[in-house]
Amino acid sequence: MQNTLHQVNYGSKRIEYNLSFATRKSLGIKVTPNGDVNVLAPVNTALIDINKKVKSKANWILRQQSFFNSYKPHTPTRKFVSGETHLYLGRQYKIQIVKGDIDEVKIYRGAMVITSKNSNAIYLEKLLTE
Repeated sequence: MQNTLHQVNYGSKRIEYNLSFATRKSLGIKVTPNGDVNVLAPVNTALIDINKKVKSKANWILRQQSFFNSYKPHTPTRKFVSGETHLYLGRQYKIQIVKGDIDEVKIYRGAMVITSKNSNAIYLEKLLTE
């Protein structure tokens, strides 16, 4: 059972799907939670017939993808500045950046205190994540 990637156009949308063949009587279409479309077709089914079936189900496929996308977390990119929150060991902590002579990260009174000479966001991110 070999998977191949195919696509069909439905209006302005393009639907990409993984196609595999199996010993079965009917064509099956599944949309996974990550938005992938998998088509399982009977052996010796013509690609043109498969594309017609996918196009006929395109509205349902797009609704399913939209449904799954609505549950994906949309986390904004982190800036590593004072006042922003950071997740650590399952809890959210407010970041507090303090100028100091040494580089250290501490949890103090419900805040994540980052002490550093350098206040560059890329440097602070490295300090926090490594």
